[in-house]
Amino acid sequence: MVELGIVRKRKDKLELRLPEDKISPETFDRIYRWMNDEQPLVKRTGIVSLLKAANYLQIRELTNQIWDCLSHERDFGEHHALQVALDAYCWKDKNLHILMLQRIHYFFLSFVASVEYLALPLSSLSHVLSSNEIRVNSEAEVFYAAIRWLNHEWPSRRIHVEEVMQMIRLTNLPNELLVKMEAPVGDVSVDRITRMTKVHERIKKAGFDQIVMLYNDGSQVYGQIYEVFQVRELQSRGFICHNLAPYHQPDPNSNGNAFSYADFLNYLGVLQSQPLDALQVLGRLP
Repeated sequence: MVELGIVRKRKDKLELRLPEDKISPETFDRIYRWMNDEQPLVKRTGIVSLLKAANYLQIRELTNQIWDCLSHERDFGEHHALQVALDAYCWKDKNLHILMLQRIHYFFLSFVASVEYLALPLSSLSHVLSSNEIRVNSEAEVFYAAIRWLNHEWPSRRIHVEEVMQMIRLTNLPNELLVKMEAPVGDVSVDRITRMTKVHERIKKAGFDQIVMLYNDGSQVYGQIYEVFQVRELQSRGFICHNLAPYHQPDPNSNGNAFSYADFLNYLGVLQSQPLDALQVLGRLP
């Protein structure tokens, strides 16, 4: 027997009014049908509004079933998790929003190609670009993903440049690309950001750090150099090997893999024509 906790606590009430901002008539109808179904199932569509309503009505069985559904990563794919994250943001459920954003791994680049990515608030972008779990062909793709977000509402997003660039692991960029960006590359979308004083300083510092790491022989002297110049070896992102990327390289850390922002945008265009799980399939290959 399914009980509504909110009703159990108000047994003296003959009439119970439900606020539409917490449970719409359509959602209430779904719950009613779920309660009367011999084998109640939860559909992905509208699952966030259903969860919010179940929490409000204190229907423990439904809440547990929804969370069980959300927890099955194989059946509830990354693109489904993203939709839940976006819906949760609209419902002002920050915890669910962040939890589902953290499920984005192989779907990262497909997400970057979408208009929903461009509309992300800064706080949400931070969780995505700071993740160790996103899968990319190169750290340069994360850098260009940041460039894409910043340019979307330029110049209003100019104030976020330094904060967003902090999320990019510049020392993991191809060395040839870092060298190129020490001067203007001829693309206003990139140059307006890389020519900003603090960003430019970080690019040059990343190039210096790469040289130090390249010649590090593990000696005490290099340990002191690391400490004095604050050289940090940063964790690499998860690597994918997608042959549809025009700048595809078997080695993600290839120093010569200095593709342009235009190359990256062309690749995003290719991804838009692919199935939603095109990159997730790469993670299941032997």
